[in-house]
Amino acid sequence: MRAPKTNAPARPDAFAAIDARAAFAVGARVRVRDGANEADGADAREGVVAARRGDGASATDGEVKYYVRYDATGVADEWVRVERLTSAGGESVGGSETTGGGSRSDAATAARAAAAAAAARKRKTTGEKDGGERGEEGGRKVRWIELGRYICDCWFDSPFPEEYTDERKLFVCDFCLKYHRKRRAYIAHKKTCELRHPPGNEIYRHPERQATEKSPARAQLRMWEVDGSNATTYCQNLCLIAKLFLDHKTLYYDVAAFYFYVLTERDFDESGKPLYRIIGYFSKEKGQVETNLACILTLPPYQRRGYGGFLIEFSYELAKREGRIGTPERPLSDLGFASYRTYWSRVIYESLSSTSAGGVNVAELSKKTNIRVDDIVSTLQPFSSIRFFKDQGFLNITKEGKQDFKAAQVKLREKWSELRVIPERLQFEPKINAVVEVAEKRRRTRLFQRDILENNEK
Repeated sequence: MRAPKTNAPARPDAFAAIDARAAFAVGARVRVRDGANEADGADAREGVVAARRGDGASATDGEVKYYVRYDATGVADEWVRVERLTSAGGESVGGSETTGGGSRSDAATAARAAAAAAAARKRKTTGEKDGGERGEEGGRKVRWIELGRYICDCWFDSPFPEEYTDERKLFVCDFCLKYHRKRRAYIAHKKTCELRHPPGNEIYRHPERQATEKSPARAQLRMWEVDGSNATTYCQNLCLIAKLFLDHKTLYYDVAAFYFYVLTERDFDESGKPLYRIIGYFSKEKGQVETNLACILTLPPYQRRGYGGFLIEFSYELAKREGRIGTPERPLSDLGFASYRTYWSRVIYESLSSTSAGGVNVAELSKKTNIRVDDIVSTLQPFSSIRFFKDQGFLNITKEGKQDFKAAQVKLREKWSELRVIPERLQFEPKINAVVEVAEKRRRTRLFQRDILENNEK
């Protein structure tokens, strides 16, 4: 069969004409070159074709665009022309058959479509993620969850059991966090679920706020400490749900080594009995003496209300009760780093506002604020008039530096939330035994390593 000519009349189905010249099917992996760079250089970015369309009113003018979802976070998805695309394996998409007025044969198109379909079937059977979990049709298993009163769009993939992901939507109880495939099962569960708050101990209670002209009303908040070894199913479900909104989370099932601090707001059922709906949480590894936070999440319906900063401040208040310096586990996401930078700036500013210009001992400032020295230095580094002398361990703050830092905090004051932890309301007993056990284990490890070195020297 001869290939159709490019000047052939358009077929009634315009999209069929687009498909005839389409280099890749939806879901194919491609590499996108920079618009100013014709060579396939190191600046090319990989992504997944999410859609394709003809350019302009005509679908037969040879202009086909592809909507590419990039793998890298922080890179905006875009429509790109065929000339900028190559396959992820290095084969040119806009080859001699599509450039210079040439045409692509139906056999080649069918072969590419078959290859794309085979690759999709392979990814489905092997469980391979298509497109780095960025949310395209073939990669994200769960696209929505109905959590209590809210329906949330999911941002990333999460390893839910395969039999729960065929509908791409889950119904989640906002008390016990049990998830269901069907609404009928979810409604039946809500009638029998006896849990009205997280399965842990209440350690903090924040008073409610009445509505004013400047701020809306806020329900009473409570913080619960949940032991992963005692409420394993609840904590596992919490981690699976959190992975839908966190890109780099890796903890799903091994939750026995962590404490989970769950923030809730008070609500009332039809009979007037109180119940407590989850807002967010952070986790902390048992016996960990170097960090005070492993993972943090504010659920999407409650974001931009100051709850993230409240959870960060709460983690530092727990570290203060334990008598140690706090810092989060690395790496931090961009959003997490911004939240921490805002908190660090506020606390450091409040601490330095009462001091005069001159030398400031960083170790003393760290003890006063419970913020690690490295975090203090990184927060003050953008200010050139504030110098840190590492060998002497102090900051030299000039009058100009203090004024610059104060001016920067005035700009950030809008981001500071009025929701602050009230230390007097915290009922928390530090887990001293766990900290001592970890410290003793590390001491024995150091002694063991020293004995090995001494034996090798002999």
